[in-house]
Amino acid sequence: MTEQEETRLQRPLLRWQVVIVGVGAILVIGFLLQSANAYSTVLVAASGGTYVEAVVGSPRYINPVLSQFNQVDADIASLVFTGLTRLDERGNILPDLATSWEISAEGKLYTFYLRDDAFWHDGVPVVAEDVAFTVRVVQSPDYPGPPSIARLWRDVRVETVGNSVVRFALPEPYAPFLTYTNLGILPSHILEGLSVAELAKAEFNRLPIGSGPFAVVESDADRVALRSSIDYYGERPYLDGIEFRFYRDTGEAFRAYERGEVLGIAGVTPEYLPEVAAEP
Repeated sequence: MTEQEETRLQRPLLRWQVVIVGVGAILVIGFLLQSANAYSTVLVAASGGTYVEAVVGSPRYINPVLSQFNQVDADIASLVFTGLTRLDERGNILPDLATSWEISAEGKLYTFYLRDDAFWHDGVPVVAEDVAFTVRVVQSPDYPGPPSIARLWRDVRVETVGNSVVRFALPEPYAPFLTYTNLGILPSHILEGLSVAELAKAEFNRLPIGSGPFAVVESDADRVALRSSIDYYGERPYLDGIEFRFYRDTGEAFRAYERGEVLGIAGVTPEYLPEVAAEP
């Protein structure tokens, strides 16, 4: 065989080798890209929609200074109202209605500086007088809330400086005081003039006006509907709304879930755990 004939025979073989190598390279690149996508894809929750939850019990006071005796009240009030501070999931104290605060060297004077972009759900700005009014409610001899809260605030002197500064003067240093400043603040422009006894009976406790991420739009013995507030100063919730539906016991709540009337249950008692565990 001549050298030219040998060269002609080798050319198709080389072309096939090139094709095979090229196809192999494409497959390898495709596999790597697919693997990269599988490990780098981040799922982000879509915003919108309404979450419907079954709750055992019923609300009485959707009011942060009167809600401590009823878990249903406390849960709803925590979405509707905000305090000067808030606690994160680790118990750290973070700013909320207050952007910052100062504590005097002797530990008896606390000065809070309010944010200027906080509004009540009716569009009225949150001001220092709202904080002072809330403290006066808790300090009242007629206050029907937890005695521990009443005792803490009873001897605290509150002073406002304009619309954006509020000071608390303690009779003596009390290191945990800052953790109590997450008490939800009430709107003085709505409730001023009501006695504490009248406040406990007010329609406000059913259809409150707060400053939190959700506003109450409907409330009756069977359900409370919330919508996300366009005036909220913090990060906008993913949900457009939350609806709480009330049931007499866990059995009724669980049956409502099975019928598709609700999307979740606030809590279950031990006797229903096997049935709940059996749900996919």
